[in-house]
Formats: sequence, C-alpha cells, structure tokens
Amino acid sequence: MFLNELTAEWRSKVGLRNFSEINFGRIMSKAQLSIGIDVGGTFTDFFFYDSSSGRVETEKLLTSTAEPEKSIVEGIRNGLNRLGARGEDIQSIIHGTTLIVNAIIERKEREQAF
Repeated sequence: MFLNELTAEWRSKVGLRNFSEINFGRIMSKAQLSIGIDVGGTFTDFFFYDSSSGRVETEKLLTSTAEPEKSIVEGIRNGLNRLGARGEDIQSIIHGTTLIVNAIIERKEREQAF
C-alpha cells in the first residue's frame, strides 16, 4: 500500500479529514493529545497524554505482524474513545518499533534491492 493511501485510510479511521487538523503548536481545541506508539513483535503499546488536563491513558494490543497498521489504528481509536477525544485533538504522534529489530535479529527480514 502506498504511503498516501495508508495515510488516507488511517486519517479516515481515526476521524481526520486531512493532516492540517492535527494541532502542530496551534490551539484548535481544548484537548491537546500526545500519543506514543511502540510496535513490537507481540504487542503494540500506546501512551496517551492530554496536556490540557494532565490525564494519562495506556493501551496494549496484540500486533498484527502481517498488517501492523491495523493495530495502530485500533489502538488510537480505543484511546480517543476512552479519553472522549477526536482526531483533531491530536497534537503529536511519536512512533517507534521493535518489530523490525526483532525480524533482523531472528533473521526473518526480507531481501532488499538497492
């Protein structure tokens, strides 16, 4: 799936019409959510921080290794629902992954052409 198709699918699933709705330093709504995501080989972990209230939520889902974006979308949706927030309340998303590191260590990576 091309990046623009993935991002369009992701935006629609979390309730964003376009990326300009994500708050990059401007106050657009009272909630100011920062989201941290770590995609691991077994679990995808989420950390939600609402800087307007100081509220913190976490989420842990099984990683869909064939389609890890599905776990990401589901986790963001769950966190937004639990916080009573919308996609436009997202200020930032920080993403890390151990999924790729694990594949390399276990020698399960695919050959790349360069």
